[in-house]
Amino acid sequence: MRICLGLAALALLLAPAGCGGDGEGDDRVTGFERALAELGEGVSGTGSGFGWADLEQLDEEPGGTRWAADALGPGADDLIDDQGAIFRGTGFAPSAASGAVAVAGSYALGVRFDGADAGGLRRLLPAAGARSRRIGEWTLYDLGRPAYGETSGPLAPLGALVSRIAIGPAGVVLSRFGPARSSLIREKGGPLELGEAQTLGADCLGEVTAARLIKGFHTHNPAASPAMIAIGVRRDGDSWREVLCTVDDSPDAGEERAAAIERTLAPAATDEITGDPISGTLAEVSVSRESTDEWEVSRAELELAPGASPGFLFKSFTRGSLLTYLGAARPIPR
Repeated sequence: MRICLGLAALALLLAPAGCGGDGEGDDRVTGFERALAELGEGVSGTGSGFGWADLEQLDEEPGGTRWAADALGPGADDLIDDQGAIFRGTGFAPSAASGAVAVAGSYALGVRFDGADAGGLRRLLPAAGARSRRIGEWTLYDLGRPAYGETSGPLAPLGALVSRIAIGPAGVVLSRFGPARSSLIREKGGPLELGEAQTLGADCLGEVTAARLIKGFHTHNPAASPAMIAIGVRRDGDSWREVLCTVDDSPDAGEERAAAIERTLAPAATDEITGDPISGTLAEVSVSRESTDEWEVSRAELELAPGASPGFLFKSFTRGSLLTYLGAARPIPR
């Protein structure tokens, strides 16, 4: 069992994480970790979840940006799923960004699309009544009440994330609340200090192409959830692998979590929600555990079955299956 130390410095990028399972055995800071380190104060680091996708790499894959949308969280995923209507109305194409990072609770509070062209947003927002101000290289637009999509016409497909926007040379930020926007552009204060559970989760994933960190109390069953869930997808040669990490606060909970993953994702198992055989999606699952003084980390690396599409774990979370893989009862009894 490997021990991971030196975790608090991740947000400052002073000490690269070294417990990830990307199979390369080095201490590189991953793309996901860099994205988290770019966030500023505004939201609570210990109380938030985060999503990230390397859209530039995924744009080369058939349907890649669409399945990666689920990494950004409910609401932010709609920006990619509905981008046809968004682009026709505004000229802004979310999936054309180089990458995206989201701040999330049980739904997305805000998302930053790096390197994105704002299209006609600079013209459409003032025309819709948005108030604007400058913060450094960013122009901030406040439209209506926080968390409300109080507009019609071309801006309507942006939903509630239209209420607090920032546009600058670095990209476009869409958010529901001012604090989320502030965090995504680092409007004030220093770097966001993540909690140790978030740091461990991001470290555990290793180098991935899309990732999501989910706090246990943001799930549909907090009592049965670990403190932190981390899920990600990574390229492995010509194929894709998925990674599932959980962070628990006791050795007993960690042992039970690892055993549940081995049992529920075994080839002979069936999905509790869909009834589909696991073997139709996964060819092999390997589970390991790591410890710190306070936390137990369980890590599962999933090899997809031939023909299976990436994004299995992202989809399993949105339909309620993921917690059953971690040992929880199905949300609705049979």
